[in-house]
Amino acid sequence: MLHEGSGNEQRAAWPTLRQALDRYFFLKDAEHIMTAVIEPVMKEISMKLRSRGHESSIVRESQSISDSGYLRLRHISLIIAARKTKPAGLAKHPVIAFVANSEKKMVWVLEKTIVPDGSKERNAGEYQVAEITRQIVEKHIRRFLPEALGKTVS
Repeated sequence: MLHEGSGNEQRAAWPTLRQALDRYFFLKDAEHIMTAVIEPVMKEISMKLRSRGHESSIVRESQSISDSGYLRLRHISLIIAARKTKPAGLAKHPVIAFVANSEKKMVWVLEKTIVPDGSKERNAGEYQVAEITRQIVEKHIRRFLPEALGKTVS
């Protein structure tokens, strides 16, 4: 919907073509990294967790606008459940997510752990897409697992 006012006010409400293209290509690059680098590492670690009796799942979401008008950022998440329980969603389980912020053109690493009075979230790092490697993904997930599982995991 256009806002009333001069042409300059209308243009200020919409991104320029250059900004839109930058965001589009950032999201394409982020999607490639999620598919080629992050997801394979998450799958390997998920298989190891399952072999030790922990359930986990990987969830991917594309950037979209929610029904209430909020921007949902593209992300890939590894959800970890306690022994023998299936992760039913993000609310009650530890999660590590790699989140593509198209406005900042950065990928954030967000961690959520479960504590007695709810959950604790923190930003564990931020990277440009080109900086994300298998080693960085493994490092973040391996640092996260002991706290998420409440014990040391090798």
